[in-house]
Amino acid sequence: MRYAAEHATDEQIDLLAKALEINSQSLDNNAAFIRSDVDFHRVLAEIPGNPIFMAIHVALLDWLIAARPTVTDQALHEHNNVSYQQHIAIVDAIRRHDPDEADRALQSHLNSVSATWHAFGQTTNKKK
Repeated sequence: MRYAAEHATDEQIDLLAKALEINSQSLDNNAAFIRSDVDFHRVLAEIPGNPIFMAIHVALLDWLIAARPTVTDQALHEHNNVSYQQHIAIVDAIRRHDPDEADRALQSHLNSVSATWHAFGQTTNKKK
């Protein structure tokens, strides 16, 4: 994330902004939001231009999608709104070329997603 904040070009920041806009437009459709979320993170991962990093990103993404807990649309919608707000913070930090804030924003996002998925998983397991 530090690299993205320090080195993102105007064109890459524009691509992030477009991905963020699609993210916003997808908030009321969980399947579309998931696709836009994947695209947003792909655009972020492409900024360094490192094919090895992209291969790792794709492998991790495949695992995350397979591990995604099954939850109600309403619970997912609430989570999507939180994720979208965190995406805004990430893009804003990159736009300002602030690597410290970009790191904090990404860490906050990852911690939030991890906690939410853990909570969703606990809820799903209790229902079994």
